[in-house]
Amino acid sequence: MFNISLKNKILVITIFTFITTIVFYNLYLIQIKNDFINSNMEKYNKNFQKSYKIIQKNIHNILSNRIKTIVMNEDNSPVKQILNKNIEYDIAFKYMEKHFKKLKVEMPYLYTFQLYDKNGISLMSMDKKNKYKDDLKLFRPSVNNIVKNPRPSSYFENGRKGLLFIVVEPIYDNKELLGFIEIGINQRFFINRIKQFYSLNSYIFIKNDLYNIVTDENKLKNIKIVFGDYRFFSRYNLPIDILKTIPVSYDLSDDKKFIFKDKTLMSHTTDIKDFEGKTIGKILSFHDFTKIQSQYKSFLFNSFAIAIFILVILILILNKSYLVLTKKIDKYLYILDKSKDSIFVIDINTKNLIFVNQSAQVSLGYTKKELLNLKLEQFSIPLNAGDKLITIENIIKIKESKQSYITRAYNRSINGDLTPVEISFSYVKKDGEYLVAICHNISKQLDNEIKDKANDKIINQYIPISQTNLDGDITYVNDAFCELTKYDKDELLGQNHRLIKHPDTKQSLYVNLWDTISKNESWNGVMRNITKEDNTIWTQVRIEPMYNNFNKKIGYISTRDDISDKKELEYMSDHDLLTKAKNRRSFERELHKQIKNAHRFKDKESDFGLVMFDIDFFKNVNDTYGHHIGDLVLTNLAEAIHLNIRESDIFARWGGEEFIVLCPHSSIEDLKIFVDKLRDALLKTNFLPVPSVTASFGITLFDINDTVDSIQKRVDEALYEAKSNGRDRYEVK
Repeated sequence: MFNISLKNKILVITIFTFITTIVFYNLYLIQIKNDFINSNMEKYNKNFQKSYKIIQKNIHNILSNRIKTIVMNEDNSPVKQILNKNIEYDIAFKYMEKHFKKLKVEMPYLYTFQLYDKNGISLMSMDKKNKYKDDLKLFRPSVNNIVKNPRPSSYFENGRKGLLFIVVEPIYDNKELLGFIEIGINQRFFINRIKQFYSLNSYIFIKNDLYNIVTDENKLKNIKIVFGDYRFFSRYNLPIDILKTIPVSYDLSDDKKFIFKDKTLMSHTTDIKDFEGKTIGKILSFHDFTKIQSQYKSFLFNSFAIAIFILVILILILNKSYLVLTKKIDKYLYILDKSKDSIFVIDINTKNLIFVNQSAQVSLGYTKKELLNLKLEQFSIPLNAGDKLITIENIIKIKESKQSYITRAYNRSINGDLTPVEISFSYVKKDGEYLVAICHNISKQLDNEIKDKANDKIINQYIPISQTNLDGDITYVNDAFCELTKYDKDELLGQNHRLIKHPDTKQSLYVNLWDTISKNESWNGVMRNITKEDNTIWTQVRIEPMYNNFNKKIGYISTRDDISDKKELEYMSDHDLLTKAKNRRSFERELHKQIKNAHRFKDKESDFGLVMFDIDFFKNVNDTYGHHIGDLVLTNLAEAIHLNIRESDIFARWGGEEFIVLCPHSSIEDLKIFVDKLRDALLKTNFLPVPSVTASFGITLFDINDTVDSIQKRVDEALYEAKSNGRDRYEVK
């Protein structure tokens, strides 16, 4: 079934891919063609418009410069005299005629050359010598506009003399406007220039309503070619056959493609604008696109050949893919058969089994044919009586969530044996709707779960466990942790472990702890805590980092072992129970270790000193106040010493009323200052009912040749000298 479906699928995909590729490729070619022609048209149009503007600007500059030359070539310009009416008309006319003829040699299409004053009154016209003194503003709006707003101007104007390109230049004398010189050039000049630049024939059209203004000599008789609002108007001798092939519906508003004498021509129009910027005519030109069309056809043929080649390659690849996939499917079916889990494929609509693997046949004792005639419910019984394995609600949930549905059941073999299994249902849509059921034997897992439940109960009751986030805030505690600290869970959750921190715990312990776990390492150590009832407890603590499923650290988990009894025994063996100071045996161990390190490293960092002191006249205190007051004096003195020594100092009761302090990293001067500090502390301590208590001190510094006995003897001698010299003082040895 699966092989046939895969083959059909690949066939459909191949046909669909082929047809889709052809369709889209043809659309692509059409788009390429349009883009190709449009791109060439756009490029041509931009160049044409640019050239046309250059022609216009060039003519304007040439004529404007000629006018300036005529006006400025002499100190007392006749032009200015004419405008000031300080010269005879005939003399002025000859002067202007001379320049007009010279300019006409340079520009054969020069048509008019006229001079009028600042009020628009004609003073001289080269085409009609005796016609002047007309008010040009009355019949030429362009002159009226120039008079009102004097400026160099160029524009097209259509009148009785035909369509002319007019260039006007104002004439000034010491910044005073005298009048204007106007030169008109025939439109044929533009047609010649376009022919020169592009080898194109161009035709002039003007608005229908302006056509009748032109005199008969400028009109084209017996030729009436009209496109939209424009009529053909040009005396230039050009073939007009091409114009007769253009559809009469063409209105010169856009570019068109035409076939003329086996050539592909693209029309192009350029606006002819008057002094107000209004369009009064069009220049129609034709560009030969035959070569570009031929290039496109060649490109089309090559592209189609490449497309056919690509499609052949695609079909070969798809065929190869089919063979590879078929081989893979055979391999996957083999793997499914060899899987230790029983696998079933169920048709959702009929509930029939349509596939079973070999493991299912072996575990249930049925043949493949027998199983395919059964339904899953006939040999699989839900773990909870009354439940159903496959329901409409479960199917909908699997389809909507797109996740597997997992339940537990017993699979009953043909012999009636029951095997506990965990069934994972997955939804598949493939030429129908199916459920894939994978049954995993969980006999051992159920046994382990029973054991785990028992272990969890023991751990929860006897092993204190806590969890925190990365900031150290408590997120979980078990019953054993609550029993250890005497806090309820609600009192601990959200709090920090500082809640159970003992005030005497050294800060260095926490620095080391955080430095270790911040490096994602485990920390092991002994920690002193305080319970809700203010009782001190000692615990052996192990702290580990916690990670989520993405291996991201999310917090820390700790376990504790109550070692308070053990620590209490250790404390009693190392300390004097009355004064809480270390006892003599413990001190001598520390002294031996200090001397060993000093001999090993032999540097200043290993230097240390000893301070031994004895309470002055302590026997009198016992005799006067009793031994219980004497014990109180010893306790208060020890407390005062504890408050004034460094964390690294080692304080011990040497015997009776005699004490000793080991001071690492100290000089003689340091030890003297330290002793003064202790003496001052004794003066400020309350020993009531004893009024005051003083002590005598012996000081010595370690020498590299010292042993435990030698340094102890030397500090003892220093103390003896202090007592001999009057007590309540110190001596250095």
